[in-house]
Amino acid sequence: MNKMARGLSYLIAACFEAVAVIFGAALAARYLDANHPQGFRWLALTMPVGFLVICHTFYVVLRAIVRMDKETSATDGSQGGNKRS
Repeated sequence: MNKMARGLSYLIAACFEAVAVIFGAALAARYLDANHPQGFRWLALTMPVGFLVICHTFYVVLRAIVRMDKETSATDGSQGGNKRS
């Protein structure tokens, strides 16, 4: 598989993971509101934690894509640098 196609698939998977995290945070907040009532709504706590998880996921994915791009460009550059005219 092409490295950039793999990077795009990582990015698409991160989007699906973000939707799952938001949905899970909402479900967890609903469960906590029903079973552990507090003076505040649990959604105010679970959503920011979910967004932190999403930010971390996108950071890791983008870092992996940049690393794959550097490896690809380093491989292309080293082949051209070894040729003698």
